[in-house]
Amino acid sequence: MAAKKKAPRQRAPRREPALDAVLEASVECLLENGERGFRIEQIVEKTGISRSSLYLHFTDRDGLVEVASLEIFFREVVGNIDRTIEAMDSVTTVEQARSVVRPLVDAIAAQPESTRWNRVMVLAASHYRSSLERRLATMQTEINDRLAGSLQRWVDLGFLVDGVDPREAASFIQANTFGRVIRDLDDRRSPVEAWKTLMEITFRAYIR
Repeated sequence: MAAKKKAPRQRAPRREPALDAVLEASVECLLENGERGFRIEQIVEKTGISRSSLYLHFTDRDGLVEVASLEIFFREVVGNIDRTIEAMDSVTTVEQARSVVRPLVDAIAAQPESTRWNRVMVLAASHYRSSLERRLATMQTEINDRLAGSLQRWVDLGFLVDGVDPREAASFIQANTFGRVIRDLDDRRSPVEAWKTLMEITFRAYIR
């Protein structure tokens, strides 16, 4: 009696890592090595993703760099903006409007220095990457839309002094946050409490 042939062994399908893990690894590599030192091989080694799958989701190396750059630029900003809008939208009187300024300034001051400098890195890179610059502009415009909407409510309620443009105010608030990189460079800068006091005075000046 002829021996039965063994059925060919079926290999288990390769499990690809979650895209969140790939994105996180890409962010880490970009922060550690900069764009010049960013290698696809590092992402494959760290996560186990296949090249074909990586290219399927991110197109190419540049596509992965751009997605990681956007994550770095907006990761903490979106959460901060959400909390700012939530606080502003809860206000119903001028007194309450004035009272929320200090907590918001405290939240801005608590942002790690590294976060600001990582955003500087991405912004500088976008100067040489038109597609990244366009994507940054699209997402930043959406953030400005949301924050300006809350500020417009304050205008409609008569909380802000005459002449304050909600959209310019939205950019102004974020510019002061981002602009702390200039203060970071000052070896003889004052204690952070002095910066917080100045910001509080500045922002409250626009509230009636």
